[in-house]
Amino acid sequence: MVTHTNRRGDTYYVHVRKTKTGKNRYYASKDPDDAWVGPLPDEYEIYENPNGRVFVRRKRASGFTAEEIRTVEREVRERSALKRWAYKVEGRDDAITVHEIGQDLDGLVSMLNPWMAKDERRMADLAAKTGTYEPMMRFRLIEEDPRTFQTERFCFLGGIDDWMPIGDPGELAELAEEFARHLGRDSFYELMR
Repeated sequence: MVTHTNRRGDTYYVHVRKTKTGKNRYYASKDPDDAWVGPLPDEYEIYENPNGRVFVRRKRASGFTAEEIRTVEREVRERSALKRWAYKVEGRDDAITVHEIGQDLDGLVSMLNPWMAKDERRMADLAAKTGTYEPMMRFRLIEEDPRTFQTERFCFLGGIDDWMPIGDPGELAELAEEFARHLGRDSFYELMR
């Protein structure tokens, strides 16, 4: 039986169904009944999104090196106003995306239990179990050689709700250093091209 326990502590079981054309369709469910017993084929993987939802999908080749993802994580950790548990960095498709927690857990916990708000480990556990993350900034690969990225932020203006380019294209490390400092601050909403 193939299982996956997500960050919230929920266990998902892999299931298989036949499509109309007779092919196997794999999916994840919390229901253990009729879970698939065989191993997952090599071309499939279990994917957990930043909000803890679990999917079975075809493997995708990452267009990013581990070093590129670490570069963004480091710059967000060192320059942003976000605590470590308040964001997640994910390299997927054509962009490295920074997801920010959507709730003010710090404020809520400070109001309900001021001692817990000072305990980073407990706050991280709470964020893992209850936090909902939203994509806020991404570094989109626009050219392979030389590797050139465009920084974009999510725009929340009514009627737009889409990605908006900010700054000029450039090298990932320079862009991450320049723009990560706006995450978790009001200046984020002032970023325009």
